[in-house]
Amino acid sequence: GATENDTAGETLAAIKALDEDGRLAALLKDSDEAQLKLSPLTALGRGDLRYADQFGDNISDRWLADMEKQARRELRQLDGIERGKLSPKQRIVYDVFRYNTENAVRYYEIGLARIAQKIPIDHQSGAQITFPQTSSGEDVAPYKTAKDYDDGLKRIDGFVLFLDRAQTQMRKGIASGHVLTRGIAEKIVVQLDDALKAGLDGSPFLKPLAAFPDAIPEAERLRLSAAYRKAVAEKVLPSFAKLRRFMADEYLPASRTGAPGLAGMPDGALQYAFALEQHTTTGMSADEIHALGIEEVARI
Repeated sequence: GATENDTAGETLAAIKALDEDGRLAALLKDSDEAQLKLSPLTALGRGDLRYADQFGDNISDRWLADMEKQARRELRQLDGIERGKLSPKQRIVYDVFRYNTENAVRYYEIGLARIAQKIPIDHQSGAQITFPQTSSGEDVAPYKTAKDYDDGLKRIDGFVLFLDRAQTQMRKGIASGHVLTRGIAEKIVVQLDDALKAGLDGSPFLKPLAAFPDAIPEAERLRLSAAYRKAVAEKVLPSFAKLRRFMADEYLPASRTGAPGLAGMPDGALQYAFALEQHTTTGMSADEIHALGIEEVARI
């Protein structure tokens, strides 16, 4: 009868939803896996040690191209999932993932990724500040086994390579006018001065040597201690010194001293508008948001 047909229809709809929900879940899992491979420090921060021996690229043209390809691939895969067949909760997941993925694609299309590539470090979240903390044994990177320590040594190699590549990109930024303000550049010089003044014995990279787990035998401790001291003395500190010279001699003279923030940078308005949309999830302009704020203050 009608009831049986209704039940059969509901069952068929549930099966279709389950199938479509499964496809979306698989896409999300694949997306997450791809992101972890491209950003191994993110995996490390989540306790996933599969890529713990990698600092990550984060800056080369190839890495940028891989990130864009991944975003475009995911958008195509999303197009193959019928939103209407998803269960109600998964439609919300679909909408959020599509919103983020479309924004990621646009970030590359309008050239913002290329601008960010030319400004790879700053005074707050730059690798010259965050990575020593990560490597201190007091942050997300574990130092429980000899492999953990060996992984840390390999990450140092990637970090030094990143700082070297960063200077190449920042020179491109100088040429195109995509540079930090003078005040921020000066703070980075001070940060590097502090790291160099701390020297070998004061380096955060050596802190894990003072807290070897009991499970690591004495012979391994001696090997790792020597390797870490050599890495900091011959790789980390010279790379900081090189970056410091670059910042003081080349970058500071080219840094911005005019209008503050993005207002004084080429493409600043484009960057600001994109950031505004990211933070508000609206298509409103800065002037419209300001006017709305004034209206709300008057209303309240």
